[in-house]
Amino acid sequence: MFVNVSPNSENIDELMKYLLYELKIRNMPITKFRMLKLIYKIKKELGEGCELYSELPYFWYYFGPYSGEVVDSLNFIKPKCDQRGNSIILKDTYLKEFENNELISNYPEITTITQNILNDRDAFYTTLEKDIYKEYAPFDIMYPFKFDIYDIADKMRSTNSFDTDSYVKTLFKCEAKLPCDEYYNKYSDLFSKFLTNIDLINEENNIESSWKALRFPIQELWKTFTKGVRVQHKDDAYKSDEIIWDLKFKNSLNELTITINKTNEYIHNNYKDNFYTPSQKRMINATIGNYLRG
Repeated sequence: MFVNVSPNSENIDELMKYLLYELKIRNMPITKFRMLKLIYKIKKELGEGCELYSELPYFWYYFGPYSGEVVDSLNFIKPKCDQRGNSIILKDTYLKEFENNELISNYPEITTITQNILNDRDAFYTTLEKDIYKEYAPFDIMYPFKFDIYDIADKMRSTNSFDTDSYVKTLFKCEAKLPCDEYYNKYSDLFSKFLTNIDLINEENNIESSWKALRFPIQELWKTFTKGVRVQHKDDAYKSDEIIWDLKFKNSLNELTITINKTNEYIHNNYKDNFYTPSQKRMINATIGNYLRG
């Protein structure tokens, strides 16, 4: 049963100020996405028994746990920070202002949790995201799917830097971890159909020549899956978004069907173009319209 929760923006702001202070004294710049992960980690370490737990609302999406309220707080305080590339760090002039924090006085356990995270500087910058997926992702499939499948398709422009046989084997392992929940039945069918096709393409040693074409459906497989995860794995503060998020998931399943069906053409190299043109992507994404798109 859901309970309507109105997050206390002042508490989020105070937590943000404390973290920016702690990062500043360690000379540790931070990106928006790493801040989202840091606060999520703190939330989970505090546990559901802590009053602050429900005041830090999150849902799982494309890039892991996400919170509109946390992003809003960061944007509110951002003018008091210097930009360092994609990262920010508190300006020297605000260090004294951020030093004393009433929220931390009321919840001293936050200090211990934060220090444990930030004191391991290397882990903070290199493994925090992966550790969160390993420990807290709603489904076991999400860690290998994100880091061993999606990230490769998203970042690798050719197959020169990874083994295609291992890649396909990982896809099979992911298939075995798909949720048994009826909500994902259609998605699971599409995943299996794509896996059948890419396995045939790999047997013909054609993944390399088809890679430009295959990257897009792989990316869309991940994005569609996380739209379904968002519907079911969100904090109570996002209950009002459930209907529209469910529609967006179903819309994406329709779009994904078109995308996966197209991969039939890549078997036996039976296609004219080995990539999706911008116009093809627009056609796929126009199935229901901008209003329903996630």
